[in-house]
Amino acid sequence: MNSKVTPQVWFFLLASLMVACTFESTTFQQREDNLIGGLSFGMSREDFYAHCMSQQRLGNMKDGLGNYVQQELPVHYIDSFSRIEYFPRFDENSKIVALPGRVYSLSWSPWSQNLSPDSLLPKVIEYFEDELTGSPFELVIDAPIETYVKTDHNRRIVVRSSFEQFVNFEFEDLTQASEEVRTGQDLLTTKETVSPIFQVKKNAE
Repeated sequence: MNSKVTPQVWFFLLASLMVACTFESTTFQQREDNLIGGLSFGMSREDFYAHCMSQQRLGNMKDGLGNYVQQELPVHYIDSFSRIEYFPRFDENSKIVALPGRVYSLSWSPWSQNLSPDSLLPKVIEYFEDELTGSPFELVIDAPIETYVKTDHNRRIVVRSSFEQFVNFEFEDLTQASEEVRTGQDLLTTKETVSPIFQVKKNAE
């Protein structure tokens, strides 16, 4: 058996090592934990619920369908009454490690193309870029559905179109994410970012 490693293989291994080292040194040594709605990675479950109750008293948040946190999207982004809904994912220590959610217009209908996910997508991206500092969103070329990604140190934000009325999004802490997420392989599959709590309640109905 010939176990000789070709120059092409050595080049590939060296390039992969360089990418891995660069990713480890620049992404994980600095952190960006800010999310939307006053939330952040590492926030405890107890602090999350206390924050939401405080914001509800101020009129900034509501209880949405399926235990979602619900907020109104500022009208200057979308020319209709629109909502942003989300619920965090917690780790085994009850700390926030991800924030999946969705944006949609209450005026949506199958024939209102101006409120379709493809039309809302750039406006949702504009909203996130205004709310959050860091790098711009970039189009994922080989994704099966229109997908944009923004990565700032440990924080990755993915925004996707969908086959329904929703623009789906997900914030991920890359230090707590799976290998598939850290390498970006999950961006090449069709994925509906729906909170597990929403899924459980929906299946129970």
